[in-house]
This record gives sequence, structure tokens and C-alpha cells, in this order.
Amino acid sequence: MTAPTDEFDTKAADPDAEPPLVRLRDVRKYFDSSQGLFGSVSLSFEGGRPSLDLSSDPVRAVDGVSFDVFPGETLGLVGESGCGKSTLAKTVVRLLEPSGGSIIFDGTDLTDLSGESLRRKRRDIQMVFQDPQSSLDPRMTIGEIVAEPMRVNGMYDAETRRERVEELLGKVGLDASQYNRYPHEFSGGQRQRVNLARALSVDPKFVVCDEPVSGLDVSVQAKVLSIMEDLQAEFGLTYLFISHDLSVIRYISDRVAVMYLGRIVELGDTEQVFTDPKHPYTRGLIDGIPIPDPDAARGRRNLRGEVPSPADPPKGCHFHPRCPAFIPPDDIDLDTEIWQDVLEYVRTIDRREFASDDADAALAAAFPEGVPAGHVGDRLVAATDAAGADEWEDAAATLHEAFIEPSVCLQAVETHRLSDPEDTRQVACHRYDPQSETDE
Repeated sequence: MTAPTDEFDTKAADPDAEPPLVRLRDVRKYFDSSQGLFGSVSLSFEGGRPSLDLSSDPVRAVDGVSFDVFPGETLGLVGESGCGKSTLAKTVVRLLEPSGGSIIFDGTDLTDLSGESLRRKRRDIQMVFQDPQSSLDPRMTIGEIVAEPMRVNGMYDAETRRERVEELLGKVGLDASQYNRYPHEFSGGQRQRVNLARALSVDPKFVVCDEPVSGLDVSVQAKVLSIMEDLQAEFGLTYLFISHDLSVIRYISDRVAVMYLGRIVELGDTEQVFTDPKHPYTRGLIDGIPIPDPDAARGRRNLRGEVPSPADPPKGCHFHPRCPAFIPPDDIDLDTEIWQDVLEYVRTIDRREFASDDADAALAAAFPEGVPAGHVGDRLVAATDAAGADEWEDAAATLHEAFIEPSVCLQAVETHRLSDPEDTRQVACHRYDPQSETDE
């Protein structure tokens, strides 16, 4: 069983836990989907008369994210490309203006700050970007690049700044003699070390790392990650570390937040998440990690399909169109394997994976033991007949009305904390609703 909770905060129940350094609550970032001068204008003939429609659905890149980051920890943020990870990172550091919610850093809500007060607070919050080449000014030496944040913030005199830069270059594995060299003279791994030195130049408390090693070779990744860990221990840094590489996330993170289509779907201690994932999306991601043993075999739940558009997210649980653990409607009483066959056939119809002439053969192949009896079979046959007549939309509607739309998975999903006191996980999935009979 599980207990419902309104927020992703895995340490809130621990009375001995120190206050979080960063607290996100219902953070949202929406983008206007219109493009160009007349991008949001459409012509409607509703009522028999032409009229202009100025409505435009926003792109919900970040859609109600809540979590805490505690001093000295590394919180890993993982998800497929297009899930909103980088947008969230830029919103947290106020490179993008949030559309709603609060971003509380060290007791101050950053969404209330602007101008000089925001600039002063940014000394404590720095960011390491994904591309080490494009984030460095090619016209500046690395010494000037690392010194610039100190100069902008009025820290130290010129001589002290140079001494500080030379010290930081040594900390990240470079040499003070390289002070006057330009970014193009360095390798990708060395340029990322310059980025790290620049981020540390103003003595931040919190560093947001947006895919900092994704463009580096594996051996170089290991060196950069080792440097980041050493710097964290020496300077007491707190990291929000973003990556799509789960192996990197597992190596460096104390806790992991899994993001899908603008929302956090699972949050917990790293080893708990990786050894016993609860959310079906998390399971799919972890099953996709390559096994460095050609003789090893394991059951895989490979993710199928693509991340839907954030401009038109699915109802209820955003993951339900791809979910292998989709909950059947209350009036469907089938064995798990047969229900999985039904669900896969619905998605086969949605994707139009067979020719109309092959509809009957496709149905037979989907159910080799025979089509289920009763109204389930009737709906399957009716949809197959529609597909055979090349009426794909009718076929999909027939199946969705019977098997998809009545499911609880299309209702708003809450976050649930697991009842096991040793498991600090929180999961946004209907299967962990304490009122659900499908609780795992």
C-alpha cells in the first residue's frame, strides 16, 4: 500500500533532515506555440459564418514540478530527450522565466527577485552547460573566461582574480600556464573543465549541470565526473545533475528524479530506484541500459513509441499511451497476458501497422489462442472490420471507447509515497493509489 502526498519531497518525513537548499513547488514553464505574426490565427466556420479564432495551446515543457535538493547532495534528473529536463534547468536558474510555481533557494523565492537582487543571488547559483564549445567565448582566453564572473560581481582586484583563476585551473586538472590560451586550443574534456572552473569562481552553493559529459568520450567522462566529485567534497557543493545516460546518473547521484513530459514520475534514493523501479516508465528506461555481457539475458520492457508533444499531452497519466502496465477498465476481466495482447492490438491499430487487406490476419496473429469471448471480442472484431474497410479512425475509436477511455489511467494522477519506512520513494502512478486494487 501507499500513502498519498502532494509533493515530491523524500526527506520531509524525516525530523532530523536538514532544511533543503532548493525547494521547487509546482514549477511550470509554458511556451506560446504560435509562430510568426499570424501564427495563432485560424479561420473557423462554426455556425455557418466565418470567424477568426485567436486561441493557441501552450507547449507545456515543464508542468508542475516539485522536489527538494538538500545541501551537499547530488540529485540526478533523468528522462528521454524532449521530457523538459534542460528547460527545467534553465528555469531553476532563471535563464527562463517560470510560468508559475515557486523556486525557493536558501530561503528566498527566486521568482520574486529581479534586477540587482537577482544578480546578487546568482553568485550562489551557477550552471554548467552541455556543449563546452558553444558556452565559451572564442575571443576570450580561458583566464578571462574564468575571471569574468568575478569581475562582473565586483569580486577581488585584478591581481587577486588572476591568482584565483590559476588556483581554480589547478583544481580542475588544468595548468596555470594555460591561462592565456583560447578555447579552440583545448579538447572537449578540457573545455568542460574550464566551464567547471568558471562556475566555481564565485563560490556558489548550488550548481546545475545540464548534460555536462554527454558529448565526451567515456574515458574523458570518467575523469570529469571524478573531478566534479572531488570539487563537491572540497567546496561543499550541491548539484542538480541532468543526463539521459542512466549509467552516469547512477554513478554520481545520491537521489534520482525521473522526468516524463514535463512531470516527475518517480523520485527516490539512487539504489532503490535502480534495483527496484516502481513506475513503468522508470522500468523501461532501466531495461534499456546495455548489459556489458553478450551471454547475459534478462526480461526487457523496452519503451515503444515516442514522447508525445507537450503542446497536446495525453489526459491523466501522460505515460499511458506507451505504458505496458496500463490498467484495464473495471468491466474488463481478463488474464494479464490476454489483456496485454488486447492493449498491444489497440496500439497496433493506432499505429496502422498493417495493410487494410491484412486486417483479419493481423487479428489472428495478435490472438493465436483465439479472440477473447464476449464484448471484448466483439469490439476487437468490429475494429478489425473497420480497419479492413480502411476506416482507421473508426477502428481506433471503437477500441479506445471500450478499452482506453474508461480506464483510471486517464484520470488525474497523484503522487504516492510508499508505506515501507525503509523505502523513501514517491511515485506518480495510479497503481500505487491506496484506493486501487492494482496496488503493487
